[in-house]
Amino acid sequence: ATTRDSGAIVGDSDASTGRGDVTLAATASGDGLPSGTSARTLETWFRTTETYNTYTPIAGYGNFTLIYNRDGNGTHIGASQNSDGSNPYLDPFTPYAVNDGNWHHAAVTYENGSTRLYLDGAALASLDAFNLTGTNSSGQTLVTNVDGSVDEVAVYASALSAQRISAHWTIANGQPACAATPTSPYASLVRADSASAYYRLGELGRVAYDSSGNCRNGERIPSAQQATGAIVNDADGSTNAGVSPTAMTASADGLPAGNSQRTLEAWFRTTETYNTYSVLAGYGNFTLVYGRDGNGTHLGVSEQSDGGNAFMYPFTPFAANDGNWHHAVVTYASGNTTLYIDGTAIGSRQGVNISPTVSAGRQLHSAVDGDIDEVAIYPSALSAKQVSAHWTNGLVTQTCAKAPSSAYSTIVRSDRPDRYYRLGDGTRVAYDYSGKCINGGLPASMWVGIGI
Repeated sequence: ATTRDSGAIVGDSDASTGRGDVTLAATASGDGLPSGTSARTLETWFRTTETYNTYTPIAGYGNFTLIYNRDGNGTHIGASQNSDGSNPYLDPFTPYAVNDGNWHHAAVTYENGSTRLYLDGAALASLDAFNLTGTNSSGQTLVTNVDGSVDEVAVYASALSAQRISAHWTIANGQPACAATPTSPYASLVRADSASAYYRLGELGRVAYDSSGNCRNGERIPSAQQATGAIVNDADGSTNAGVSPTAMTASADGLPAGNSQRTLEAWFRTTETYNTYSVLAGYGNFTLVYGRDGNGTHLGVSEQSDGGNAFMYPFTPFAANDGNWHHAVVTYASGNTTLYIDGTAIGSRQGVNISPTVSAGRQLHSAVDGDIDEVAIYPSALSAKQVSAHWTNGLVTQTCAKAPSSAYSTIVRSDRPDRYYRLGDGTRVAYDYSGKCINGGLPASMWVGIGI
């Protein structure tokens, strides 16, 4: 017999259904559901701990089936044209194990030859130009079947947008639909620079709120742990991925696409000592990476979603795996790419013809062995002065240096230097005393001696 279990929706007393010792958890008539090649969405919540290799239809009818799968390499969410879920035409790995006994939200949409898969409110994978065989719903059976519990199965006669999928995920977790407007100086600066998406990552729950004002919420993965945040005098925390390789995911729909301008930004803290590369922030084919090899630590930018084969990969001027917070930024505009760490440009490359970025149906994600905070994406290439301001505001409350009054500094300033760093400030911010306020950074191990 089927079993009843607590439901997936926080604050809702409605229960869920388990398969128990029967073959199927639930069935219904498919008559009247989207047919032919019309637009549609299948959506459900599931919870499982199964460990054997299998294809399981989470929800489906006719030749359109949303599936769960596990093999020797991990867990999958997929789409199949077979009612039993076999031979899926889209079957990506999940960024973390979904047979962990937690509730997970799964959805698949189809419209005009495009199939998109979503997991826990974020895009997982997409396939374009796929000709789905016309679905016959009349006389067909809507089936849900998973070795565990299933809840809230819904079928829509439209392809829900990434933002609507995100809204379902957010509300189900008992959270407000959108983030409250942050008021800290740093967060206000990010919003003033018109971020397309901004994840502060200090939440305790599963929802990763978008604080840009665009309400593109994502998810903090189930094993995520809260840590102290990067921003001084700001109570908002950060996220540590825990046992998972991924810290957060979100849909990339609406983020800069094609060859348009963009900036990726994140704060990270790590002590990892093995040779590796990690994704600080990235989507589609534009990824900001941290790496380490036998010669030191690097920042880089890659056209691969996993951060591999970076086309820019300069060494950092100091060890970035020192357990301190570091600010990482990559900008792109008109074929020019520039990398920054702690407010300072460390490499640039001109004439970079990146492949046009596809954001629709793609996943924004962050994965580092350590803590990640304040991930933001902008639809413009931030200037060196803007990057410097973000770095400074993250560490101190004074954005620009006060005009010095000593005889030496006065004569230096009278000759109008482009930059002037006195280097006696006693912070990791190297203030620019030229009056242009393009501050730099100092390593955490710096010391302040007796100056002029």
